[in-house]
This record gives sequence, structure tokens and C-alpha cells, in this order.
Amino acid sequence: MAYIQPMARGFWTGGLLITSNDATNPSINLPIAGGGSRAILSPAPDALDFGNLGAGRQSKSLDLSVTSMGTSDLQIGTVSLVGSPGLFAITSQGCEDQTLNYNASCKVIVTFTQPYLWGTWTGALRFTSNDAEKPTLDVPVTGGGVVIVNLPIVFNK
Repeated sequence: MAYIQPMARGFWTGGLLITSNDATNPSINLPIAGGGSRAILSPAPDALDFGNLGAGRQSKSLDLSVTSMGTSDLQIGTVSLVGSPGLFAITSQGCEDQTLNYNASCKVIVTFTQPYLWGTWTGALRFTSNDAEKPTLDVPVTGGGVVIVNLPIVFNK
């Protein structure tokens, strides 16, 4: 059995060459033709980094676009945040339960709130879809916190 896995849209042809020690037919070339489809979820950017924020501050929103790059429609199921509960939030959800045609896209907007502590927090924006190679895709999200201390400045004469 032979399979064809096209990496782009269209109809593809090729052949399967079989060689043997048969004196009358030492080789046979069998034509192969076909097309196929595959859904591919392509996020941009491939990670969301909110940088460092002062204690208790909320970040600016960061957008993540998802584009259907496969040869068949991309069916996105759920979109959720995992890790560091309560620190990252989806503020606009344009991808969950969507079907995207080839080259169509949708957008998710995420924010980060620093929890009054110093450190780095990580999580992921998780997509489930009909992408056969990556049915669950995690896009990393990170944010850092710095504690800002206001100290009085005293000048001595």
C-alpha cells in the first residue's frame, strides 16, 4: 500500500517503481495520483511575553492570531489558559468554536496582572483543533513582576 501526503493544495501525481529479478518484467512503474487535505493551526506570534510589571499592575493587552494554513478547514474547539491561575486572562475570545477556511484567521487577546510579588510566571494559551499533528497546541505566555519601592530621598547639608 502506498500513501500520498501533499504539503500544499492541489492534485499530485507520482509513481511507485518496483524492481525484481523477474526476467520478463524486471521493473514495473505503478502510477500514483491523488489529493489530500490536512488542517494546520498556525499561531502568530509563537509566544506572548508581557515583560516585567510593577506590583499589582495590569499589562497592556497582547494579541495572538491563529491562521488556518492547511489544505482543509481548521476547526478550533476550545481556547483556554493553563498555568498560573488568575494572572493571565483572555479578554477577547475570537477563536473558540470557530471553523476557519484556508488562510482565514481569528484573534485572541490576553492580559497579565502582576500579583504584588517579584518573579516570573508562566502559562500557556491552549488550543484544541482538528490539526492531526497537533490536536492540542500550547502557546507559551510569560510575565514577570518587580516590586517597586518608593523610598524618600534625604539630602544632608
